[in-house]
Amino acid sequence: TLSATCILLQEMGNPLLVPKFASIGLAAHSQLFHMAEKNFSSHLPLVHIHTDGKTIPQIGEIPARVSFSDNGTNHSVDFLRSPFTLTARIQVRGNSSSKWAKKQYDLELVDPRDPRRDAPTALLGLPAHHHWVLSAPYSDRSLFRNAFAFELARKLTDAQGASWYAPRTKPLELFLNGK
Repeated sequence: TLSATCILLQEMGNPLLVPKFASIGLAAHSQLFHMAEKNFSSHLPLVHIHTDGKTIPQIGEIPARVSFSDNGTNHSVDFLRSPFTLTARIQVRGNSSSKWAKKQYDLELVDPRDPRRDAPTALLGLPAHHHWVLSAPYSDRSLFRNAFAFELARKLTDAQGASWYAPRTKPLELFLNGK
């Protein structure tokens, strides 16, 4: 399956710009979830992305519906009980990494009433933003090299005591179109 342990959700915010929260409208979509996902469980948050069967391009974006679960049990069946969906645009991220078996994705959350409008949203305990990266460290066998480097960078300070900016990350399990 495409389920990929330790895909990292990465914020792409500018530390000097604080994004405003936008109402994005949540909608129930229990029909989104493939029957094979019902028995899947993990200690990591689950993310389901649905593109209505369209192939995600490297150049240009396509519409997608994205659902997140980080409720403690993280069983796919929980999506069937209380599902919600965010509207997004998605594309494959990276040039050389786009040829790897595990793809990386750029994900932009948009307002479902106006897909041209960004919809900054706090996800899985990370601050609100509209642009997210699903980073798949395919060549990193440890599965945490980038997350560790970002964490270390955030702990460093310059001579004036100011800390360095580095994206925050969260590991997760990803399902794409029910697989």
